[in-house]
Formats: sequence, C-alpha cells, structure tokens
Amino acid sequence: MLNPKKILFFDSDCLFCNRWVQCIHSHALHSDLYFSGLKGNEAENHLSEEERASLSGIILVVNGKKYHKGLALRRLFHEVKAPLSLLLILTFVCPLFLLNGIYNFIARNRHRISGKTTCDFDPTLQSKILL
Repeated sequence: MLNPKKILFFDSDCLFCNRWVQCIHSHALHSDLYFSGLKGNEAENHLSEEERASLSGIILVVNGKKYHKGLALRRLFHEVKAPLSLLLILTFVCPLFLLNGIYNFIARNRHRISGKTTCDFDPTLQSKILL
C-alpha cells in the first residue's frame, strides 16, 4: 500500500489549481510529491472535515505536518526546481500576513482567472494523483 510522505491537496474542480498542479509536477525535484483533491478519499484520511469543506486553496502535508496558504507555498517551492523555485524568494521577502492576503485574493478569484472549466492531466501526473 502506498503511504506518501508529501501530499499536496488542492481543489480538483478548479482549472487554475489543476494548472498549478501540472506546473509543480513538471518542476518537481523528487518523485515523492503526490497530489490529491480535497474531495477525495485520501483527503478524508489526512484532513479535517473543515479543511476538506473549505475548497479555498491548497494544503500541503509533509510527514504528517500540515501547511496552509502562504506557509504551504513556502514549503512547496522548496520541492521544485528553477525557474519555479525562484518564487520561494518572493514568499520569504513578503511578510506572511501579506502573502496570505494575496493568496486569499487569488483563491477567491481563481475561477474567474482561469476561464475554462475542464483540464486533462498527462499520464505521468495521473500516476501521482491519489483518489
């Protein structure tokens, strides 16, 4: 049975989130980062009911420790290679309260930003998505 140490939970119904997952997967430093929708079975095993119901962004779980919003971004950008890893610098330059504010603004408007409503994952990413 698969027991991943790093799981990024995201709103799988959101095209904006899906595109970021594709980008993160293609720039991942290691193959130990997995992905799961906030509505999936894996989310039930790792997240509270409140976290699953929020659908307002990402939650990163690393070795059982949960990271939300800006902290999740900071930790996540440690897991990717350049040029995406350069965003790590921006997350540390920006104070956490401001980073969370920007994150919340994007999370509220992500459906308008993305436009379309469907997204297909490539086969290599499909194997990293936990149900």
